[in-house]
Amino acid sequence: MRWGKFVLLLLACAVLGGCASSSSSQASSATASPLVLHLDAGSYSVTSSRTTLRGEATRGASVEVGGQFASVRDGHWHRVLGLRIGANRILVEATMRGHAPVVRSITVTRHRTLAEVESRAKARAEVKDHQAAEKAAEAETMSGCTNGSYTNSAGNTVCSPESVPTAPAGATAKCEDGTYSMSESRSGTCSHHGGVAEWLDE
Repeated sequence: MRWGKFVLLLLACAVLGGCASSSSSQASSATASPLVLHLDAGSYSVTSSRTTLRGEATRGASVEVGGQFASVRDGHWHRVLGLRIGANRILVEATMRGHAPVVRSITVTRHRTLAEVESRAKARAEVKDHQAAEKAAEAETMSGCTNGSYTNSAGNTVCSPESVPTAPAGATAKCEDGTYSMSESRSGTCSHHGGVAEWLDE
């Protein structure tokens, strides 16, 4: 009779799966527990081109910061990252076999240093000064043109051919109709003045 009950108990365990040991149940429960991932700081701002992120994670877990593996020791991790100007959104991920990965995000905003701001302002001022000098030179050229001016293929302002007794300053050719051209290239010189009679810049 006892033997029959034992057989029935074995069959029940096989069919219902209710005879698992408490130790295996505890192991399954431990495996299902979530990973721990903490960051020591929330989003912040810096002027440095590099920053160090730190935090804690479950012992034995691997941690990636911005796609790069962090140094992990006794559950504490850290990673140095380079920053670009502006907002840098960084993902931190902890992984461990048998666990679902855990991801956190942080935004580190990098502002320009005082030296960078001054350098940028200086560069902009130099560009403006250069543009102002070009405009002044163009205005000076136009003021000396007795027959108006035109913009050549290089984007420079050049005096139109002038009808004067002698070659003016900057003349490069004398046209067949007696005018003088200040053209900077030979292509098209005196095209509306009968062609070139004589080159003056040879």
